[in-house]
Amino acid sequence: MLEESFEYLLTADKNLRNQQNLEKYPIKLVLVRTFDNRYKTLAPFVERIEQAILLATEHEPFIEIDLRF
Repeated sequence: MLEESFEYLLTADKNLRNQQNLEKYPIKLVLVRTFDNRYKTLAPFVERIEQAILLATEHEPFIEIDLRF
């Protein structure tokens, strides 16, 4: 993962930030809160997810996006 220079890790796993020490990696966690994490459900929200990433500050340890409404 580090060799590929990923900047963001998109996940629906709300416990990932507690299970892993993400501070030791140069990657920002993007947590998507959703009732269903299948592609066909998330695809309509791609622009919303992208905007949340673009609007986030450098100092935020992670980005949380709630798609449950």
